[in-house]
Amino acid sequence: MGISAQARIVWRYFALLFSMLASIIAADSMSMKGAQPSTARHMT
Repeated sequence: MGISAQARIVWRYFALLFSMLASIIAADSMSMKGAQPSTARHMT
């Protein structure tokens, strides 16, 4: 395996950051379409 522990930590950090960004963008587009606030409340 060529993956070091440090690279794994960095990858996890980027994955977490990307998922947060994606959820924020999804919530933004949903609110622009006029969806219920219950869907935005679901992501914490």
